[in-house]
This record gives sequence, structure tokens and C-alpha cells, in this order.
Amino acid sequence: MRKASLLRSLCCRIFMLFLAGASVGLLTGEAQSLPASQGSSGAAMPNDPKELLRSATKINGLSGLNVKPWHLKASYQIFDQDGNPKGRGTYEELWVSQTRFKRSFSGDGFTQTRYGTENGTVQTGDSIQAPWQLDTLRYDLVTPLPREDHLDAWDFADLPAVPGQISRCVSMSGPLRVTISASGASTTSEKGILGVFCFAAERPLLETREQGTTATTTFNNPATLEGRWLPRDLEMKVKGQVVLSAHLEVFETIETVHEADFAPPAEATTPPMILVGTRHPPGQVQVSGGVAAAMLITKVNPTYPPIAHAARVQGTVVLQAVVGKGGQVSELRILSGPPMLQQAALDAVKQWVYRPYLLNGSPVEVMTTVNVVFQIPDLPAKP
Repeated sequence: MRKASLLRSLCCRIFMLFLAGASVGLLTGEAQSLPASQGSSGAAMPNDPKELLRSATKINGLSGLNVKPWHLKASYQIFDQDGNPKGRGTYEELWVSQTRFKRSFSGDGFTQTRYGTENGTVQTGDSIQAPWQLDTLRYDLVTPLPREDHLDAWDFADLPAVPGQISRCVSMSGPLRVTISASGASTTSEKGILGVFCFAAERPLLETREQGTTATTTFNNPATLEGRWLPRDLEMKVKGQVVLSAHLEVFETIETVHEADFAPPAEATTPPMILVGTRHPPGQVQVSGGVAAAMLITKVNPTYPPIAHAARVQGTVVLQAVVGKGGQVSELRILSGPPMLQQAALDAVKQWVYRPYLLNGSPVEVMTTVNVVFQIPDLPAKP
């Protein structure tokens, strides 16, 4: 009897230790392995490269549908392209939706907090644009892959395996640049590979991403929570030189949303926005609307003006946009569209945020076109 009692006590203790370990793993984002040769849904690893990307968008990062409110915090260090340290600090974000978040960067020489609201983004702290590495860090953690609804616009292909390489690599290709004439006609002047994504051999878990021919981001030591994977350690190189390194310290879901956490203080202001005519400074790159759409991270839908809706006015407003090095829209110009709809299009697009566009490994200012479509459901579509 005594032996049986001791055995039951030992089993009970082992079981309680197992439960405690499982709980700690969930709260800290401890990595959980997926079954061999299977993705997060239990389905076989897709053979088609586009379907592989589609599957990967559902488990890598924190964008897409059915994402629970989350909180993450990462420490970072940034370097210039000669390898010289430029600063270190922390990035922290509380996120509920595209219009309700609190995103903070705090470190050497730069401190800024951005609040998402129903009326757009406001901020406190430094009014200058964040160092481009910080916005890149946020995108690499939260949205490391193209948006799922944009995948059909690109061509994907498996790359030949390299001897000794276990990862499966897929290229994404399409038009690199489109020239818009004065008449509005577009001509594709260049096509090529837009990026290369490498995944673990038996699951669609992102390991590396190449943008262009000089920038490579490596995603190491994956952590998972609620079926979403983020790297504990991240490193970005440009021309072989490290320009950003980061470590994920906190990765958790928000069980109770406290409204006070997302309320901007009274001194919060709208980020600087210039609505002026087009310009062509040195170093500005012109890209197609399709290329820019693939880089879109935050999209705010326009509000249909009540007076236009009552008058049954619909159509497409075409805007010329300049996207700064950090991904924020800095300039907008109306090219065409119904006058009653133009201001609503401007108000929406000026809040959009893009992944920084890299040319030869460095972020550059981009000029592109944006089409904002207004349509009343019971009326035929009108250009």
C-alpha cells in the first residue's frame, strides 16, 4: 500500500510539473514543434510555390484574419552600412486592430510613440521620421511576407536546391518598374525577381528573405503563440554588413483590452503631411501601383461622402503618391476622379503605410500611383 501511495504521489508531481512547464511555454512563446512534413493546419507541405506562400502567410507574423490582440517587445541595435553602431533601444507594441494600437520606439537619440485611432494615426515624442531600420524591424516581425490578397498578382517559382541546403526557396517575380505617360498610359520597362523567401524543409516557416540582390533578413529561433510564429532573433544585412539585429523579449496575446492603454495623450499630434504637387528629386524611384500594393502594410478604407452617395456619384480617384524612406506617405496629388470623391480618397491614402522600398540595399523615396475605387453596390461599376 505504501509503495502504491508513493507511486501515485510521484505520478501526481510529474503531472503537475508537466502542466507548469506547458503553461510557461504558452506565456513566453516557447517554440512548439509541428508534425514532420506538415504545416500548421496539419495539411501536407504545398508543392505549388504560390500555395506555399499562401500557407506561410497564415502562420508567419501577426497580420491577416483571425489574429487575436497581441503585445510584443523587442530589443534592437542598428548600424550604418559600414558596420558602425548607431544606437540601441526597444520596440514595443500593443495591437487590437488597424485603428487601435500603441507602437513605441525608445532608444539612443530617438523616442516616439504612435497611436492608432478611428481618425488616423497620432504620435508623441520626436516629430522626425524614425530611422528606417526601426520601421523595417516592425514589418519583419509583424508582416514578413506579402499580403495574402496580393499573391495572385505575382509569379512564384521554386529555386534550384543548393548542395547542402535544407531550406526550400521560392522566388517572387513581376514588373519592377512601370512608367506612366502624360496620357495616363503605362509601359512596363523592367521585369525581374522582387524577392526570395526560404522556408524550413518540412513546414512553411520563414527562415530567410532576400529583397533585391543586396538585402537579406534572417529569422532565427522561432517562437509560437496561438499558431503564429515570430523569430526570437532577427538580423538584417545589406551587402553582407549587419545593419539591424533584434531579440524578441515578449510575445503574448492580450486577454483583457484596457482602453486607457490606447488613449493618446493631449499633446499627441498628427504626423507631418504635405499635400503638394509632384517633384522628382535625385534618388527618387518610380514604381508601378502593383509593386507598391505588394509593399502595403496598413490600408485605411475611405469613407463614402454622404453627399456623393446621395447624388449616386461613383468612380475611381487616381492619386500620385510619394512614399518616404520609412514607408509613410509624404505627398499626394490628384490626377483624376470625380471631384466629390477626391477629398475622401486623400484622407484615406495619407494614412497608408508601406514597407520601405530598398534600392541597392538602401531605403529610397518612391513615387507611385494609387487607385481608390468608389462604387455603390446597386449601380453598375463606373471607371
